[in-house]
Amino acid sequence: FDNTRRNHARQLESIQVTLDAEVKGRSEAIRLKKKLEHDINELEVALDNANRGRADAEKSCKRFQLDLKDMNAAMEDEVRQRDDLREQHALSERRCTMLNGEIEEMRTMLEQAERGRKAAE
Repeated sequence: FDNTRRNHARQLESIQVTLDAEVKGRSEAIRLKKKLEHDINELEVALDNANRGRADAEKSCKRFQLDLKDMNAAMEDEVRQRDDLREQHALSERRCTMLNGEIEEMRTMLEQAERGRKAAE
């Protein structure tokens, strides 16, 4: 009977050691689970922040693209205006040259008319 009691005591002690190991393992698993859940929450927050930052960057990029498009359109308009003004300037220069030629021609005709009048007197 003592032998059986000792065997049961050893088995009970073995079961207790196994139970203690399982309780310790379970506690460690729960601790690791909580730590992983906390890490997941932090990563989700970081992901949300990164997504917000990306969305802001995309908005800024679109705004810059629109600004660039507007600036290009404005520049094209100014280039067209500059070309039109250059063309008008060239036309004015030709007209001015032509009018100066006509003035010189009229002066010459006036001088001839003055000489003719003086000769007629």
